Amino acid sequence: MSAALSTRSAAWRALGLPGTLVVLDFDGVLARIVHDREAARLSARTRRLLARVAARYPVAVLSGRSAADVAGRLDGVAVRWVVGSHGADWPGAGVRGPRRWRGRVAGWRRTLSGRLRGMPGVEVEDKGHSLSVHFRAARDGARAAAAIARAAADLPGAAAIPGKRVLNLLPEGAGDKGSALRRLAAASGAARVLFVGDDVTDELAFRARLPVPAVTVRVGPVPRSAARYHVRRRGDVDRLLASLAALRDPPRRARSAR
Repeated sequence: MSAALSTRSAAWRALGLPGTLVVLDFDGVLARIVHDREAARLSARTRRLLARVAARYPVAVLSGRSAADVAGRLDGVAVRWVVGSHGADWPGAGVRGPRRWRGRVAGWRRTLSGRLRGMPGVEVEDKGHSLSVHFRAARDGARAAAAIARAAADLPGAAAIPGKRVLNLLPEGAGDKGSALRRLAAASGAARVLFVGDDVTDELAFRARLPVPAVTVRVGPVPRSAARYHVRRRGDVDRLLASLAALRDPPRRARSAR
C-alpha cells in the first residue's frame, strides 16, 4: 500500500538534485477529470506552476490522449516531451509508430463502430496510433464494459488496456506507459524520475523497472496501487508542482542588517 507523500521527506528533497526527470499524466493530474473530455483544460494556477517546473526540470507529459491533443491543451507551456497513446505516439522525440499501425487502428474503428452502433453512452475515439472506447456516459457502466470487451476480443493485433470507464486498444508491440517511462528515462539520461498518475493505466508505469530510482505518486485514494506514494486529490498536484519548483528556486539573499 502506498504512503501519503510528504514534501519534507528525503526522497522528495532529492528530486531537487541535478538529473531529475519529471513525468506527468494529463487527465486527472494536470487537468481535472470532466464529463466531456474535450473540455479538459489546465487551470490558470496549474499552468503557471507547470511553467515554473518546466523552466527548472526536463518535463514529459505521458498520456492516453494523442500527443497532438495533449500538446494543444498545455496552453503554450514548453515541455521537453509530449508522449501520447500510452507510449505509441512520440512526436516530441521525432519517432512515430510504424505506418501499418494507423491502418490497423482504422480497421478496428470500422469494426467496432459497427458492432457497438446503437449502444447509448458509448463512443469510439480514433487517436491515430490507438483507439479508446469510452463509456463514461453509459447509464449501466458494467453492461457497457462487458459489451465493449466482447466486441474487441477478436480484433487482430490489438492489445487491450482498461482505464477509468474506457477500454484502450493499442497495436501489439506499441508498449504501454511502463515501457514509455523506461524509454523516457533512457532518452533523458535521468539520474532519478518522478512520475505522477491517477489511472489504472498508470499502474503499468508505477510497476515499471527503471534503471534509476523513482518517486511514483498516485492521485486519489486507491486501496491497492504499485505507486510508492499517494496524494488525496488532483488539487494536491498543484501543491507538488509548487514544492518541486521551490526545490530549485535560487536561495533568498539574507536581508542586510539595518
